[in-house]
Amino acid sequence: DVLLWIGPSLEPTLAASISSLAKDKKVIELSKTSGLVLLPNREAPGAHGHGHGHEDEHGHEDEHGHDDEHGHDDEQESEGSDEKEGHGMLHDMHIWLDIGNAKVMAQEIAVTLQNAFPEYQNEFETNLNNVLPRLDALETELQKQAEPFAGSPYVVFHDAYQYLEKKLDLNNVGAVTANVERTPGVKRISELRQTIIDTGAVCVFSEPQFDAKILQTIAEGTELRFGVLDPLGAGIDEGPEAYFEIMRNMVSSLQECLNPVPTESG
Repeated sequence: DVLLWIGPSLEPTLAASISSLAKDKKVIELSKTSGLVLLPNREAPGAHGHGHGHEDEHGHEDEHGHDDEHGHDDEQESEGSDEKEGHGMLHDMHIWLDIGNAKVMAQEIAVTLQNAFPEYQNEFETNLNNVLPRLDALETELQKQAEPFAGSPYVVFHDAYQYLEKKLDLNNVGAVTANVERTPGVKRISELRQTIIDTGAVCVFSEPQFDAKILQTIAEGTELRFGVLDPLGAGIDEGPEAYFEIMRNMVSSLQECLNPVPTESG
């Protein structure tokens, strides 16, 4: 009866299936929710010595034309991006990694479900009122946890974390790729290795769903430690705690690699 998703720019393979749904089905594209903080898509940090991280906060009530299946001819375009009509702004669609955005989407989801299933309005309202303060507490918890390692430089496989980075003031100095569908070339690998040397990067993070063998090549001859970030919760059970586990696991993974607890041997 109701389908909730981020949108076709993040999940293009679902677009055709969703467009074939019966007209009486309610489809909510959460990336269009009013009140979201949307960040412009950026070139993978570490390319040409810089990344782009200019914040764009707005109500985001405009419509978007998502008819393409992401041929990615534009070197600046990445998987998980969205084009804002009128001035061609490409937005990073990993919006759930900002807990403030999670709160906005939770409210949109609650209203959608209340309208679709009015007999359960009270339950949806109660659940929303329970989860919003928990999300506030989670944000405070993660900010405090990240403080000791916030300035430590690190590298990621996939440039998907700028929402989390901005919230926690993290220091991502490089990403192998902004688009996991595009294999980085020799020039890109060389640039990133130089960035690692110049910044003194401490860790490099892979993701469970991608083959990240290239990270071994990039890290060769360096003292980089290896970690794993899982923004999709690949190993987490579905349920009311899943989002909280995803966010806590990522920050704990960052902590374990960037600020490891010393062993007795030093």
